[in-house]
Amino acid sequence: MDNSESIIQINNVASLIESEHTSSTLQPDTLFHFMERVDWLIEIVQNKCISERYCQEDIAYLKISGIERLAIPMRCFCDIRLHDLQEHIQYYGACGIAFPKHWGMQKGIQPIHYINPNSKLTNDLSEVFNDSLLNKSKRESRLQKKLKNYMLHEIMYTKPDSGNSRNRISKKEDRKCFTDECEWRFIPDLSPIDYPTLVVCDGTNNDYIAKLTESLSAYREVSLQFEYEDIKYLIVENNDDFVKLSTVINELQIKDTEKLKLISKIIIWENSRGDF
Repeated sequence: MDNSESIIQINNVASLIESEHTSSTLQPDTLFHFMERVDWLIEIVQNKCISERYCQEDIAYLKISGIERLAIPMRCFCDIRLHDLQEHIQYYGACGIAFPKHWGMQKGIQPIHYINPNSKLTNDLSEVFNDSLLNKSKRESRLQKKLKNYMLHEIMYTKPDSGNSRNRISKKEDRKCFTDECEWRFIPDLSPIDYPTLVVCDGTNNDYIAKLTESLSAYREVSLQFEYEDIKYLIVENNDDFVKLSTVINELQIKDTEKLKLISKIIIWENSRGDF
């Protein structure tokens, strides 16, 4: 795909460092990913992978010359306790899949950095990024390239503490405290398929960004893959969704014991939300 004027391509970061996982005493040891439709959850379960989407992020608070929005390929998770999930579900949908946090960390899923737009950190980030954009010399040193690469990755994992956001369920845009989302992000290495890591949203390339997202699902090698034993919970909205999902699970080409284990992990939110 080619839209070179609106693409920013960056190199992959260093490989994962193996370390022993330490469970939190305040946050759940679980990463949840929610969606609006049970059919999307069924597709994830059938394929044993979660494909990324190019999500448009508002970075106007950084005051970067000529750039207000970036499309970043990602999948978002949260580490919110079950009894606090209702507000999140009302915003993103009541169908979800959850994994142990140590699994997510091994896969490179990263908690994002919430930033105060009025802080010196924001000013420094803006200043350095603007300087890096102005420096288009072909004679960039190796260190300069590494620093620019680092700054781009920093922005990919940074979000303001609050801002305007579109509710996936009501389709309305309202003011939201983003820190309530306890967001973690999976941002894939797309270098094997030569896709852009960032796309500058200029108001005219939404169709291009949508096509990038649609085509990403064809590349399993860059998606977030899992095994059925990795799943901690499957969450559906109601009894009808439970029937749909459990029927699909029973048709999977796996052992009957694995099917039973998967079905036992399903939470019907409509029936259970008041019990947490």
